Amino acid sequence: MDPNRPYMSQAEAKEFTKLFNDLNKKIASVLLSATTLAEAEDGLGMLEGLAGYDLPEAKTMYGLALLMQDKPWYDLKKGVEWLRKGAEEAAGRTEHVAADSMYQYGIILLEGQFGVQKDPIEGKYWIDKAADAGSKSAIKEQKKRWSNMEKETKKKSTWLAGIIAIVLLAGIIGFAVYNHNATDKASKAAQEWADQMSRPWENMEIKTSQDVMRANSMINRSNLSDEEKAKASSWVYKEYAKNKEQ
Repeated sequence: MDPNRPYMSQAEAKEFTKLFNDLNKKIASVLLSATTLAEAEDGLGMLEGLAGYDLPEAKTMYGLALLMQDKPWYDLKKGVEWLRKGAEEAAGRTEHVAADSMYQYGIILLEGQFGVQKDPIEGKYWIDKAADAGSKSAIKEQKKRWSNMEKETKKKSTWLAGIIAIVLLAGIIGFAVYNHNATDKASKAAQEWADQMSRPWENMEIKTSQDVMRANSMINRSNLSDEEKAKASSWVYKEYAKNKEQ
């Protein structure tokens, strides 16, 4: 925690959140009707001051205010920075209202709202964290976007990895038939190699969004069932999230 930032106890923060929500409605009304920076100056200044407190939702609301594209105070870089600060601060909190800061940042990244560049991998990361923290909006978004993963993966090609595994297995078994003393050993090796060829993504380090995309591409081309593909893809995202937090 920043030592220069005003500290609030949990009880104080809860009460302040209620007051902030009421105040935010009034500020939002002022900003929506404002057409010049001068008209919005008091409201923006108040939001910036609130963002200095230990309240993720205050940072989120200030970031959203700065991303009002039709207003003269629109500031893409600064707005995204405050949204990110709100999400990161919310990651260490237990209140559902704080979790919504993670959801808000994630959905903006997923959809590229307010001029923000799309980042589906990072967006899903924050949606998942928000859902884990209890955000109802994030849980609903998960169901809407990713519950039909099995149906989507069914459309992908699955033959390549299967053919490679079969050819490799056949070659090893053929060698084992030729060399009778190595039959058992060759059969075990064939199975291990076939498994590795069927699930190459499990040997990857999933650290970047490019790693996630590459692993999911392997999964889509594998000969796994739709259910196994969904589980494998879920494993990839969990590995990404785990490595990102280390």
